[in-house]
Amino acid sequence: MRKLSIIAILMLGLSMMSQAQEEDALALEVIARLNEWRISEDVWPLKPNDTLAALALSQAHYLASLPTLPDDLHIDKSGLQPRERALLMPYNWPHYELPGQIAIGENAAIGSVDYAFEFWTESAIHARTALNPDYREVGVGVVPYKNSNLFIVVFGARPDVLPALVDPQDGRTIYLSNEDFEYARFYDSIQTASEIQVFDSSGRPIYDEPLAWTEKLAVPVDAGDSVFILSSDGNHEVLSAVDLSDDHVILPDSIEPEPTALPPTQAPAAEQTAVAATPAPTMMPTMTPVPVITEEPPSSVAQPDLLIMYSNNTLDVINVSAEPLDLRTLEIDGVIDFPFTQFTRVTDFPLEALPTRHCLQIRSQGVSGDVVKQDTCNWVRSLITVSPDRIFWAQAPFEVQRNGLTIATCQPNASVCAVDLP
Repeated sequence: MRKLSIIAILMLGLSMMSQAQEEDALALEVIARLNEWRISEDVWPLKPNDTLAALALSQAHYLASLPTLPDDLHIDKSGLQPRERALLMPYNWPHYELPGQIAIGENAAIGSVDYAFEFWTESAIHARTALNPDYREVGVGVVPYKNSNLFIVVFGARPDVLPALVDPQDGRTIYLSNEDFEYARFYDSIQTASEIQVFDSSGRPIYDEPLAWTEKLAVPVDAGDSVFILSSDGNHEVLSAVDLSDDHVILPDSIEPEPTALPPTQAPAAEQTAVAATPAPTMMPTMTPVPVITEEPPSSVAQPDLLIMYSNNTLDVINVSAEPLDLRTLEIDGVIDFPFTQFTRVTDFPLEALPTRHCLQIRSQGVSGDVVKQDTCNWVRSLITVSPDRIFWAQAPFEVQRNGLTIATCQPNASVCAVDLP
């Protein structure tokens, strides 16, 4: 009996490993097909990113857990869109000047890889996302769904991160990327790079003079096993390291075929089963589409009641929960004290039941023009302007208190602070 139990456990583990390997292989195939598509349209390929993969897999698990799929596959259980949840723990995806200026996009599909790409290529909005030069990195989540598969693909870009990838066919041609995000111009980071310098593995310049930025670059054979590319826009510089043996573009011809699962009807001895399960498919070392963080179920990512989003000039308090919230006893304790009841002095609204997706804003008097709301906010219910010397959120950490008890501590350079109401 004990031997049968061991065999059953090992067979179950083998089945789970086989399924995980299949999902990993499908994720790699999606990335490979995306890169092939982008290159055919003269757009730089995408580099796999663990954080984006975690973001994609979390949403895929959430959707697969539902009895029926919603009309909008991009909204999570808290009503947040991909760009909004990317700002939160544990992802903390970097944004540009404002939290709403974040380079994140998402595509979804159900079916086979072939069907997903047929759908994305024929849908204008999905094709624009897949081919958008704003994006330089990607993560794919794949989960089984009703005898098929559910695919979530998250595209992204970060300030001052310009991946460079090697063509796997010749090992010497490098695909460069550039900054193309529209909001980069408002941020103190590299803009569109106009020239590059290339250094060999020892740090010596390969060319005597800087080169004009180009989409593809062939490096000499004697450059060593790695090169460094310094991109410049004239004011900012970004250094990208490229391992010529590892940092390959994932393309259909460069990925190994999916490993064949062992027949479930065979029940070898426990020792043989364990040994048979240990070999992993041979894959390129840089391909890690399922990081450790994605093993957590989607319910493990805590969803806050409030988001406080702030920049150099504005602070927004947004109800991101699924129900109205009573904010009457909340207070901000920092360089200055700010009770939330002050918001009711400028306009009449239900502070005792702030509706979901409604927000409150504090803005510097130095900002002019119309009220600008975050994507997470449907309606700015109250706006208070303060003098520039009272921009407390940019000066020092501040606490959010309820009835005198601290429920959150926010850092001045964080830009986003999540608050759970007791």
